Amino acid sequence: MFLAQTIKFMNKKVIAIIFLTLAALAVLYLYSFGPLSGVRTAQNFNPVSLHTSASNDSKFNVYHDKDVKENYYKVQLPKDWQVSMGEKPGGYAASSNGVNGEIGLQDVPDNSTLELYILSQDEPKLKTSLSTYNRIDYKKISVNGNDAYQLIYTSKNGNDIYETTRTYIAGQDNAGLIILTSKQSDFSGLQETFDSIIKSFSWEN
Repeated sequence: MFLAQTIKFMNKKVIAIIFLTLAALAVLYLYSFGPLSGVRTAQNFNPVSLHTSASNDSKFNVYHDKDVKENYYKVQLPKDWQVSMGEKPGGYAASSNGVNGEIGLQDVPDNSTLELYILSQDEPKLKTSLSTYNRIDYKKISVNGNDAYQLIYTSKNGNDIYETTRTYIAGQDNAGLIILTSKQSDFSGLQETFDSIIKSFSWEN
């Protein structure tokens, strides 16, 4: 009888552990991928990220992002652009007439280099998600003393052709990523503004 009671108690304990484990996994899913993921992301944002400081160029504001340790950075964006926090910590969303921009951080696997990541993982994802993807240029550049890589490509949205420049900037933990898109017909006229944004990016750690 004692053995039967012990087994019954053990069964209850095992069932309780299984139940708690499933509950924990459910909560983790909700915060990672489900409806609560937005709440978690919003809580991680540091309000100071949307504070600006004066720029040497009167047409720009300087944004100082301090969301992610080891990857504090600053970047300047035109004063007449609409700027808000991005979907992930460490990022901004920016837009203007016919222009869309994203500035943020890109995690690079420890077993890869930034360039290898771009060519073996990020560009293949773009080719898969954009059926009309067409690479225009790819080159290595320098942004404020940091190695950087620039990928330029076109894609179609309806009848319009858009041109995008993605600039990846090597950093201590994450890489910086600046994505700027406009209609291809407008791209050359925006090149000076795009270059100013990219060249303004610098790490503040």
